[in-house]
Formats: sequence, structure tokens, C-alpha cells
Amino acid sequence: MATKSKTAAAPSPTAATGAVEEEKLEATVSRLEAIVEELESGEADLERSIELFQEGRKLGAQALKKLDALERRVQIVVKGEGDKLALEDFERDDS
Repeated sequence: MATKSKTAAAPSPTAATGAVEEEKLEATVSRLEAIVEELESGEADLERSIELFQEGRKLGAQALKKLDALERRVQIVVKGEGDKLALEDFERDDS
């Protein structure tokens, strides 16, 4: 068994990518919230409302795509045979 180094390891490329994806998702959700607020205010004219709606649809699709990608990466730790810990892919319960 390999020994572990006592120095902090640099984040793996996958972890770094996950953090970037999470930041992008948060920015997307923030923009969606701003769009909803503007639409709900009733102050936008018809043309602006249509532009906001189209942007919101596009951002919503992007957010779902990002969520799916993040979800695929989620793993849970489970107790395996002989009380050993194992990694298992997360499975969403859609019921």
C-alpha cells in the first residue's frame, strides 16, 4: 500500500473542473433569478420581455445540462464487504 504524503495535495483536475462547473451553475442560476424578477416586475415592454424569456429558456437548458454533468460525477461512500469503504456512483431516485 502506498504511503500518503503529509503535504496537501493539489486538487485533481476533475475536482477543479467540478468547482468551475459549480461556479458557472451558480452564475447561471443568479442570472435566471434576475430575469424572473425583471419579468415579474411588469416594467419590461413586450420586446424586452420576449428577449428575457428567450435568454431564460437558453439559460435554463444550460443549467439542466450542468446539473446533469455534476450529478454524474457525484459518488457516495458505502460500506462494502468486510466493513471496507467503497465508492459507488450516485443514482437519482426519480420516483
